[in-house]
Amino acid sequence: MKRIIFTVATGHDRYAEMAMGLARSLQMIGDTTPRVVVTDNHGYDWSRYYSQVLAPSSNDVGVFFEKYTALERTDADQVIFIDSDCLAFKRLDAVFDRCAGAAVAVQGRWETNGVWYEKGIEELLHEFNIQRIPRLNSGVVYYERSAQFSEVLEKTRELALEYPKLGMEVFRGKVPDEPCLALGLSITGHGEVLPLEMNLNESGVGLMGKLNLDVLTGTCKFVTGNPNVRLVEPFIFHAHYFSKLRVYWKELEKLKKLEVLRDRNGPRYMSRWLRLRRSVERRLLRLSGKL
Repeated sequence: MKRIIFTVATGHDRYAEMAMGLARSLQMIGDTTPRVVVTDNHGYDWSRYYSQVLAPSSNDVGVFFEKYTALERTDADQVIFIDSDCLAFKRLDAVFDRCAGAAVAVQGRWETNGVWYEKGIEELLHEFNIQRIPRLNSGVVYYERSAQFSEVLEKTRELALEYPKLGMEVFRGKVPDEPCLALGLSITGHGEVLPLEMNLNESGVGLMGKLNLDVLTGTCKFVTGNPNVRLVEPFIFHAHYFSKLRVYWKELEKLKKLEVLRDRNGPRYMSRWLRLRRSVERRLLRLSGKL
């Protein structure tokens, strides 16, 4: 079974910077899953971190649905799509293993009431004759080559084309994939909604207190109140609205600086301070007879 990590970085340069940061973070933690990026930006050394680079497809349902095209455009059997504005803190082999056989899996929670994308959930349930709908976050989505996923994808695309008739919120002037995928899961009965406690994908929504985020120590840990008070240490940190804050961009800069240091000094890099310390301490050890 061939596995890939799939992301999309089209448009403004910031999305390319984000996708490079995602790939650097995956390399940093030792995740060796091949990576594929969809991009129209030719100003980056994609081949350094991605095994395959694809041009945007001509899918007819909009940019947010590019994430579901990996099986059509590669020979992968299992895919984990990750939004470009994410950082990885745990290797994803366990996620592939956990989700295998699920056709499609995404983190969320089942709902029977409330409002989602500006429409009452009870109204949606009645309209589509379903019992419940998952309120999900499609920043990270697992899917695999199977008849069941093909059925979910077909229904999701069908709903996307009909979306203006549903009376739901349009996101940034475009049809959002989340409600379409959620309805696709509910209507077909295929796929799995992963529990929030799995900590697959957290964005800091409902942050209570400090966001402990440091790629150099592999730390992503914080308390959220969404939907209940939880301490989370996710596989993937989805920057979401933190992409508008310096805390996220500082982490991208740390990763980029490490790359520059490595390129400039080679694989046996030693800082000037450590060289000086080693020289001084080596003399002290000789004086003490330990060397």
